[in-house]
Amino acid sequence: MLNIDKTLKTKVLKTVVATIHLALISSGLVSCVIQAPNPPESNSPPKQELD
Repeated sequence: MLNIDKTLKTKVLKTVVATIHLALISSGLVSCVIQAPNPPESNSPPKQELD
């Protein structure tokens, strides 16, 4: 019975560590996503129509 408890604790610990590791990797990948740049704003003055 003692051996079963030890292996269960080991499995739980490995699962927790793997979950934390996966979360850290995922958050790192999400922060590295390249976002598309915004279109440049036009600095020229608006055109005036001649009547």
